[in-house]
Amino acid sequence: MANRLGTSLFDPRTGESEIRNPKVKTRRHWAFQPPEEPAVPGVKATRWTQTPIDHFVLAKLEEKGLQPSSLADKRTLIRRATYDLTGLPPTPEEVDAFLKDKSPYAFERVLDRLLSSPRYGERWGRYWLDVARYSDTKGYVYTDREEGRFVHSYVYRDWVIRAFNENMPYDKFLKLQIAADQIVKGDDRRDLAAMGFLTLGRRFLGVTHDIIDDRIDVLMRGTQGLTVGCARCHDHKYDPIPTKDYYSLYGVFNGSTERALPLAANLDEDQKYAEFVKGLHEREEKLNATFGKKCDELSDRLRNQTVEYLNAVLDVDKLPSEEFYAIRGPDDLNPTIVRQWDNYLRQTAKQIHPVFAIWHELAPVPAADFAARASEVIRSFSTRTNSTSESAADAPLASSLSPPREEGARREAEDDPGIAVAARAQNNKDVARKVNPLVLRAFATNPPASMRDVAKRYGGLLVGAHKAWRDLLKKGEEDKTPAPSALPDANQEELRRVLYGADAPVLVPQGAIVDLEWFFDEGGRVELAKLQAEIDRWIIKSASPPYAVVLEDRRSQRNPRVFIRGNPANKGEEVPRQFPAILAGESRKPFTQGSGRFELANAIASKDNPLTARVMVNRIWLHHFGAGLVRTPSDFGTRCEGPTHPELLDWLACRFMAEGWSVKKLHRLIMRSSVYQQSSDAAFVAAEVKRRTARAGSTDQPVRLLTSAATLDPENRLLWHFNRHRLDFESMRDSLIAVSGQLDADTGGKPVDLFKRPFALRRTVYGVIDRQFLPGVFRVFDFANPDMHSPQRLDTTVPQQALFFMNSPFVVERARTLADQPDLVAFKRPEQRIQEFYRILFQRPPTPRQVVLGKRFIAQAGSMQPPEPLKPVVSPWQYGYGEYDEQSQRVKRFELLPHFDGEAWQGGPKWPDDKLGWARFTAEGGHAGNDLRHAVVRRWTAPRDGVVSISGTLAHEHKEGDGIRGLVVSSRAGSFGSWTLHNDKAETKIESLEVKMGDTIEFVVDFNANLNNDDFKWSPVIKSKGPAAGGSFSEYAGEWNAKKDFSGPPEPPPRPLSPWEKYAQVLLLSNEFMFVD
Repeated sequence: MANRLGTSLFDPRTGESEIRNPKVKTRRHWAFQPPEEPAVPGVKATRWTQTPIDHFVLAKLEEKGLQPSSLADKRTLIRRATYDLTGLPPTPEEVDAFLKDKSPYAFERVLDRLLSSPRYGERWGRYWLDVARYSDTKGYVYTDREEGRFVHSYVYRDWVIRAFNENMPYDKFLKLQIAADQIVKGDDRRDLAAMGFLTLGRRFLGVTHDIIDDRIDVLMRGTQGLTVGCARCHDHKYDPIPTKDYYSLYGVFNGSTERALPLAANLDEDQKYAEFVKGLHEREEKLNATFGKKCDELSDRLRNQTVEYLNAVLDVDKLPSEEFYAIRGPDDLNPTIVRQWDNYLRQTAKQIHPVFAIWHELAPVPAADFAARASEVIRSFSTRTNSTSESAADAPLASSLSPPREEGARREAEDDPGIAVAARAQNNKDVARKVNPLVLRAFATNPPASMRDVAKRYGGLLVGAHKAWRDLLKKGEEDKTPAPSALPDANQEELRRVLYGADAPVLVPQGAIVDLEWFFDEGGRVELAKLQAEIDRWIIKSASPPYAVVLEDRRSQRNPRVFIRGNPANKGEEVPRQFPAILAGESRKPFTQGSGRFELANAIASKDNPLTARVMVNRIWLHHFGAGLVRTPSDFGTRCEGPTHPELLDWLACRFMAEGWSVKKLHRLIMRSSVYQQSSDAAFVAAEVKRRTARAGSTDQPVRLLTSAATLDPENRLLWHFNRHRLDFESMRDSLIAVSGQLDADTGGKPVDLFKRPFALRRTVYGVIDRQFLPGVFRVFDFANPDMHSPQRLDTTVPQQALFFMNSPFVVERARTLADQPDLVAFKRPEQRIQEFYRILFQRPPTPRQVVLGKRFIAQAGSMQPPEPLKPVVSPWQYGYGEYDEQSQRVKRFELLPHFDGEAWQGGPKWPDDKLGWARFTAEGGHAGNDLRHAVVRRWTAPRDGVVSISGTLAHEHKEGDGIRGLVVSSRAGSFGSWTLHNDKAETKIESLEVKMGDTIEFVVDFNANLNNDDFKWSPVIKSKGPAAGGSFSEYAGEWNAKKDFSGPPEPPPRPLSPWEKYAQVLLLSNEFMFVD
């Protein structure tokens, strides 16, 4: 706070501010200067130094009259290094081997072993996933029409881990994540997975501007340490990032579209893969056919609405943007199409366009003078004579047209629209002012009175050409003649090309469904999104090869326009796509290759970039020491606190680039230093100070040094000792599994649920990260927020952390497994077993006092009476199948579905099951069985007497097949409702139904008549309305929600912990296990 106040407020004594000339000051900011390798400083205590890093740190300490701490012991050092590089504790055998190795290169051999371990990439890849705001889900989406999970998240995660393990050069690592689609060649497409860096962000309900803003933020804060997103609405308040630079980057990403594609090529086509391909093609063909049909229908409808859309262009700045979601019908005016018309007209304004030249001349004329000046504008055009179909038809943008307007004339015209014609005539004397004769004729005899009139006449001309074309096609079909390629009249063909050309504003552009949904009405959006969701779900759930979602450049590119105050509906001037000026320098040039993403990647991953190496070096330093040389790892702007050791930061950055951007070499360099190998035993330091200062009149030099260090540098910014730190969430969970001997060493693959029984034993990096519903345990232990780029994690201490270790079933299971290890159980004497516990958990023997305390604990725990076991909770819901008897109106032969796969009740591990077929129940619905004898039945058993109501929606969402039948059946009163649905839905509401304890209400679904697409959605809710006669209302109040209550088999009651299991849990809760010195 003191730093911020000191650099931002004016001095009240002089009225002057240090930022009166921000442009000069910010350009001199240290982070924007190229790093230059400084000379290694000389120091006095040369015996302490092992690498040049030590010289930079020791020089600062000696300058303050301080000394570094002594080196840590070997046991502490290997534990520190093993956790730093792998996120796991060393094994007792690894510690023993290191202690026995007396070679001066013993620690370097440890580093080489750890850096070559697959566990290294899992540890350091997770750090980068924080930067990349990694998640397996999209965040809040409309789940009725969109799959909430990404098809490619785990593929990106695995790529990051592989990149770290293979020591991929950091510049290549960055380039692939920005523009792999333009780098990867040949059949090996694995590196395309890198683009998950950009495509795994939140979906923001499809709002393109927010998706692009998220990509700019993760790219610029993650790789450049700059908060460019602040310039979305206004020039950055402190850093030299104008709004124009933000929208230059916006244009790069707006010029790209998403595409999902498989990474594997030439796969062995076994039966499972063949089934996947068949199912995928079926779904893709369905989507493509529907999409093509809807595009054709939309374009045809828009051609007929040309007048309305040209009128709307005149008020384009008043239209709502995508952030303002609105349900639109097929014939409603679509703001997205209006903006496409506006962009088209702006493109035609760059040259004298034969169709829209008159529009562009009339558009700037003030409304008050319009009637008077319009005739003058019209007379300035001469009719084009001897027009040919070649000049008209083959060049929609008029390649043979006049050169662009001269800059001087354009500026004059902007100042006074009335002299626009004269100015242009003066500056372009040799330019023949020619316009389409049909357009000129529409305006020549009766000049327009307003731009509304202009829009109406243009619309009439274009719609006329459209109808003429349709009539010509119809006549050809009737006469059975070849389809024409153009209208016979060249001038009318030129008009037709406006609505039918490749760049026609009525066409849906190239792109993914997620990029194009705003072009369609609500019904079309939902239908297309559902079809895309079916493809995504098929890829996620079937035996599919790995998929990546990449960005690809659009076929046509256009420069972005600045959104004034960040409002997409209020566009300002056009800006080129290019790199921010503060980084590109005075020789900055606009990007020319497609969207510019490849050039952007090269600009970022360049040795000439002053930030890239510094930012990454600082991140690596942060994860080794707990704090970066720059305390704000994702903000190197002018408001950040300067580096504690600026020369060291530049020296490391230069070495990093000079040694091939090798992250592993940087690890070795840092970890071989005495700075890294210092002791962190603050308790010992404090005790030593207290003991020595207790001497009367003591002037002991070490005492003064220790006291001075703690006083002058309490935050350890000068690095006079190593920082003790608590295990992060991943290391904590992985360590609990590792010490109990069950850590699954498998790498890669689809994510697993970490805290759902049976508990997964894989490393935490492979756990599901749900952006919207992140489990509470993640947040309790300071996990990175997957909604956005995370510079570094917080380090909090809250009661929930202790409660987790005391009560979590996962921790209890780890304690049981640890205590039951054969190596431990083999020791019969308590002191021997206690020693083995300490060797496994802490890689050291216990002290005699710890052995005594352990034996006392075991004796006391064994004498305690175990608590009463909890009574099992019986769910009122059951999931089975049976046959509905029409005569008795009851379900016959109800049988339970025997298998629960974690998400659904079904006939067996494979679905459909060989015996029970398609019968299945999920939380939201299910699938009818193969015949009427296997109707699926969701049964609710009344836990008491009372009166209930039933609500819910039964839905069948397929055009194929003949639909389903749903029934509500009471064991007491028979059928209470029946609904037959085909691609439809119905409310299944029953206002009042009396039940007695033990009565059943069954929700039955069968396949109606034929087995074909008979999955359904139906999650009814039963509510208690009141008691039976004579009962208390409060006693019977309740709600039973089929979706929320859905579960698998009931868990058995927990078994009380044995004394040794309790002892294991106590040791797992200890600070020594949870902290790294």
